Amino acid sequence: MQLLEHYARLYDLWMKRTEGRLSYVEVSVPELSAWLHCTERNAKLLVKAMLRQGWLDWQPGRGRGHRSQMCCRAVPDMLLAEQARGLLHSGDIQGAVQLLHTSFLTEEGKAQLLQTIRQSFGPLHQGQGEDGGPRSALRFPSYRQLGSLDPAYASRRTELHWIRQLFDTLVRYDAERQAYCPGLAHSWECDSTASRWRFYLQKQVQFHNGAVFTAEDVRFTLERLMLPGPEEKRGIPAPYRKLFAGIAQVKVLHEHAVEIRWHSGCYPCLALLTLPAASIVPAGLSNDWSWKPAGTGPFVLSRREERSVQLKANPFYYKRPANLDLVEMWCLPEIYEQDGREAVEVQEVEGMNFWHYWGGQQTDASWERVECMNRGCKYVLMNQTKEGLLQHKVWRDLLYRIIREGNAMEELGGNRGERADSLVRGLAEASWRFEDKNYAAIETPIPFDPDGDKGFIRPLQLVTYAGAGHERDAAWLQRELVKHGIPLIVRMVEYERLLHPDIAAEADLLLLEQPVDADEEAAMWSILGSDQSPLRSCLMPETLQRLNLGLERLAIEPQRTERLRGLIRLERELLDDRDVVLWYRWRQMASFPAAMQGVKIGPLGWVNYKYVWFKE
Repeated sequence: MQLLEHYARLYDLWMKRTEGRLSYVEVSVPELSAWLHCTERNAKLLVKAMLRQGWLDWQPGRGRGHRSQMCCRAVPDMLLAEQARGLLHSGDIQGAVQLLHTSFLTEEGKAQLLQTIRQSFGPLHQGQGEDGGPRSALRFPSYRQLGSLDPAYASRRTELHWIRQLFDTLVRYDAERQAYCPGLAHSWECDSTASRWRFYLQKQVQFHNGAVFTAEDVRFTLERLMLPGPEEKRGIPAPYRKLFAGIAQVKVLHEHAVEIRWHSGCYPCLALLTLPAASIVPAGLSNDWSWKPAGTGPFVLSRREERSVQLKANPFYYKRPANLDLVEMWCLPEIYEQDGREAVEVQEVEGMNFWHYWGGQQTDASWERVECMNRGCKYVLMNQTKEGLLQHKVWRDLLYRIIREGNAMEELGGNRGERADSLVRGLAEASWRFEDKNYAAIETPIPFDPDGDKGFIRPLQLVTYAGAGHERDAAWLQRELVKHGIPLIVRMVEYERLLHPDIAAEADLLLLEQPVDADEEAAMWSILGSDQSPLRSCLMPETLQRLNLGLERLAIEPQRTERLRGLIRLERELLDDRDVVLWYRWRQMASFPAAMQGVKIGPLGWVNYKYVWFKE
């Protein structure tokens, strides 16, 4: 790179002298020394090196007093692009991205280099697999790093998706059949009160680290959700503790059978066991396990570095192995840091699994595209546990109407889709829809005066995290509230610290996104029943008590349809009280070449890599 930097300096001076024409200029060794900021001896060595590379033409001066002549043949931007292609061919994507920070790179050169880097992503064929056939791989970029992959602590959409690739649960929910299906348990039964559930486990299953899967791993996993762990001692709350606190005992019957005993009936037991948090982990975890965990899923985490994550197909998967051999995700925010609407829209896609293979960037018309509406939603919590405006319903009503009646989706654009009418798409729309017509003009209530200063409204604090479009959403809220005389301070925090009790206690509003997996009942129990749910942390004690009583009654309801109706009623009460304001849902998109098959956007907004394959 040092030689290229010297050449770029020489090229810049040559361009100024020739005004861009391909012609020779006269130079002397002292001039070269001054231009290149080195001794005359080193200047001669550098010129010889550039000549060997073919970058320069050089005609030495003949006789005393005759100056040499020089002509630059290579454009530095093109040399950088060539260097990037070499790095990409060798797999050094990070090295290629670092070239974007080169000081002499022009804007045009940066655009060309970005295009070169982008073309290295997508479906790849990397040599031959063990069976002699082509080795298929998928490589894509991301604008942020992957967080903890510990199922007991993950709650963000991206991490949940990767957990689904790495782990299995005892049972899984088939949304198309609307039925619970075998996972690591091939069969199960319960007593007449749903207090005792017995699960019979698959045999010949092993974890990615080679350990054999047994009933002891199930016991360890569930007790880990029930009891305080080392993470909680460090101030990291377990987000799913309350959901599994009703378990009285997990009893190992033998190597391939386990019994879960609840303190009282738990008819939603199967729903809870489909949650990513209930993914089975091996008994006895290492200290760095959350960084590079081992599950039983269809993919093995084969490499994890600061900027990259790599999955390999699990050849010993107890179900049908994946057809895709390799999956790589690279954290490369540099390739998204551009001006223009397109870059903003790309960055705001939550679950960017195929969006960067956007067909609009391709000249090949054979690319295909699918899209769907996200099952979860963006929402705003109103923290009534903090003294101030939002303890008064008249103010919560005002904020509710500002958010619901605003045109944020149209004004901000991107992939913002329909207005959300329930936490889980399709669950409650049939029984209730928000009516936003025939309202009187929004009026600001009488100014609230918490500090005794007449007419003074203390600024509200909104807490959120970077990514998923939160930055622009928060700015929109800030502008809209100011129109009604309500100042708003936006505070961005790291996602991992978002639910820390001290952070939540300081917030008046929390701007969040709710991921929803395949089972809507499991999603509702997680949202309403998890003790560390951000929603629950914002409720007044009497509201929280009513919610808990409602959930306790539903736990002993045998019929799933009745439990769902009950969960919808509890949600409706919270919405009516303006404890939470639902906002909008993302439009999830995937664009991919026609040779790629099995592409279907899952409930978490990503594609399940297990089903992807290529027409060779």
